[in-house]
Amino acid sequence: MTTPNRHRLATVCVGVVTIAAGLGVRAVLDGVVSNLVGVALWDTLVCCLIVLLRPEVSPRSLFIAGAIVGIGAEVFQATGVPMELYRAHPLFALVFGTTFEWADLLAYPAGAGLGAAGQALWLRGASAGVGE
Repeated sequence: MTTPNRHRLATVCVGVVTIAAGLGVRAVLDGVVSNLVGVALWDTLVCCLIVLLRPEVSPRSLFIAGAIVGIGAEVFQATGVPMELYRAHPLFALVFGTTFEWADLLAYPAGAGLGAAGQALWLRGASAGVGE
């Protein structure tokens, strides 16, 4: 298996674990902590999707792109459109959220930072020849 394909496979695995962790946090915790951890993990998943598309993305670019997508999604919630989508089908809430919350604007960069850190670790291991 080539390095980009191994990277994508590892990213899919991290994405699955991220989804499970996000759903688990929401099931076990409630309130602000649950929300902020869930938001950060949502943005970590966004970073996984970016890496699937561009496995060579630099950690810095990944952080910036992930944070922009997350903050953009939060600002989109202020329009009310995500709430209407949620009313059409509850699964839309997992993708877009439902309501704007200022605190979430801090959680998105945290999730993007987690994704960027994972990418930095992968790239460092790849440049050192780990797994070859």
